[in-house]
Amino acid sequence: MEEAEPKREQNLVKVGMEAWNQSFGATCKVRLIHILKNLHTAEIKIYSDASREFIELLDGDPEGEVLREYVQQSPRLVELAEAWRLHREKPGMAYILSLFATVLGHPGGKLRRHGLVKKSLDGVARMILEDKEKMGDVYLELNSGEFRRQNAALDLLAAFVRRGGGLASEIAKSFDFKMAV
Repeated sequence: MEEAEPKREQNLVKVGMEAWNQSFGATCKVRLIHILKNLHTAEIKIYSDASREFIELLDGDPEGEVLREYVQQSPRLVELAEAWRLHREKPGMAYILSLFATVLGHPGGKLRRHGLVKKSLDGVARMILEDKEKMGDVYLELNSGEFRRQNAALDLLAAFVRRGGGLASEIAKSFDFKMAV
């Protein structure tokens, strides 16, 4: 079974590489594909570095071109969702939550002119909110007692709230405000 996951990683990366059009900078494309591949490794140092590198890539692109290109090729953020699944309840989950918070909170993903990107990211945020396991992961990080893990979970929740009133309302209805955190 160990052999199936690396093959899946290769397929995700291969499909992504073939799908991206030529207008997207080749250097950026190769870097992003490398990052996405590294997010799926079992080694915490590799996937935490990949997560940080993706965050830096997005932070260095205030116009949101990297985000727009990625979301157009992967509207449901399947590579990131798979990384979440692979790292559930393992050390370093905070890196994955921080990455999701950055992607969902990026200003370029909220612009009307990027309507399809906004719609896709809203859908991903809603999917996370409706998934009991994923929200369980968020609560697990909140209850961890570790500042870095708690901060990552709070950043993700804040990213949901900043996406709009509908998501903010869902957070307000479902969040356990009686938690010690």
